[in-house]
Amino acid sequence: MTTRKGILIELLEPVITSTATATGATPRALPYIPGAMLWGIAAAKGYACLSKVDAYTQFHSGALRFGDGLPAQALGAGLPVPMSIHLKKAADAGNWATEGVDYAVADRMSGYEQQRGFAVAAGGGVVKVKRSLTMRTAINPDTGRAEDQKLFAFEALAAGQMFLAVIEGGDQALVDQALDTLCGDAGKEHLLGRSRTAEFGRVKMTRAEPWQINAPESGLACYLWCLSDVAAVDADGQPSERPDDFFGAVIDWSRSFTRHRRYAPWNGHWPARAPEHLVIERGSVITLKTGIPPGLQRIGMYQEIGLGVVFASVQPPLALAKGYVGSAVAGTKAPETGGQTDLSKWLTVQKDERAAKLKSAKSAAEQVEDWMGYYRQAAELNGKKVGPTQSQWGQIGGSDDVARDLKDWASDDPKIAGREVNIWQARIKEGQPNEGTFVAFAQAYLKDQGDRGFKVFAQLMRRRLEAEGWFHGK
Repeated sequence: MTTRKGILIELLEPVITSTATATGATPRALPYIPGAMLWGIAAAKGYACLSKVDAYTQFHSGALRFGDGLPAQALGAGLPVPMSIHLKKAADAGNWATEGVDYAVADRMSGYEQQRGFAVAAGGGVVKVKRSLTMRTAINPDTGRAEDQKLFAFEALAAGQMFLAVIEGGDQALVDQALDTLCGDAGKEHLLGRSRTAEFGRVKMTRAEPWQINAPESGLACYLWCLSDVAAVDADGQPSERPDDFFGAVIDWSRSFTRHRRYAPWNGHWPARAPEHLVIERGSVITLKTGIPPGLQRIGMYQEIGLGVVFASVQPPLALAKGYVGSAVAGTKAPETGGQTDLSKWLTVQKDERAAKLKSAKSAAEQVEDWMGYYRQAAELNGKKVGPTQSQWGQIGGSDDVARDLKDWASDDPKIAGREVNIWQARIKEGQPNEGTFVAFAQAYLKDQGDRGFKVFAQLMRRRLEAEGWFHGK
């Protein structure tokens, strides 16, 4: 029987989880915490006190398997979006559950694009991982100053986020020992990722409930949803991108959607690179012509470092992801006051902020269409193209006090805001002196949507005017 234990990882500092070991071209940050990082911490401590035989048994035989840290959300972990899900181009990714088309079962159509860049939340929502970009320069050890031509950049996972990982194995004692190494009883701090000596990588790990997919499955599964990278091999045991017999079934490649990457991970404890890995990327969907037993499975090479996690499903990926329920993220301690835990409060705030941002974005997109009508009305009324320009919308989109700027532009004194007064007071329709102008409509929208919503709207207006060349004779 397999024992599964959860770990909640809180990022106290940005963590660099690069897709490649190079520093050129700013490698993107992986949107998760690789299981190899957790494996590395446990193995480094284990090697110091274990015999070579015991160390190999625990950390290289697959007796312990360290899963990836997935973005945490209220009902579990954010799972990689299945690559077979497609949505109309330029459509809101948040509508994937209602408007998405699953090419694993549907015929392909023009005008649709593959969904990427977010994780699937329980209940059909979207989880996006925040990243930050930083520039660094190498230091010349002889002078102690910046070395010429050694500027490089890193993209990192932003601090303040939480990720949920799993340790599993057949021996509960080994799992508990690894969990104690990483978390202790009340949580432990560790350093993860690259540049750990340069203000990066500090995290806190605590015990948590492991994530699950609570999907009732009966019958034989014909769809494999890769929840992590998968290192597959062909019939000769060689790494393969399209392993025909690897999954114990005949594969329908015409209905499968996969991506691949190669990388040679750096082992900081050994100061050397591990062998190059060729993997099928997480989120890939493999459609089978013959069924296999359903459920959450581990398959392939390098399972000890988090690879090979797949969910074999009777349902197509879109239906499975849309109905993904998961299990609540909970620590080992219940809240003493009967209220929310710190984690649940944080997750609630993040959920509310995402919902408010999405609502503002939708409202702003609808307002853009209305405002383009205002521009056309104003042009007919004034006999020329009038109103706020692209640069004006850009300025207000970055303003630290939108209400103040609009108040200045509504003033009757042209000395307050110069020619911007005339720009914003251009009339859209006939009416009272303080009505029917661009600034009057803007003030009404600001009052309804607030500062954040108006800034989103201003940025969309700037891009729309630029695209249409409204003030450039198009």
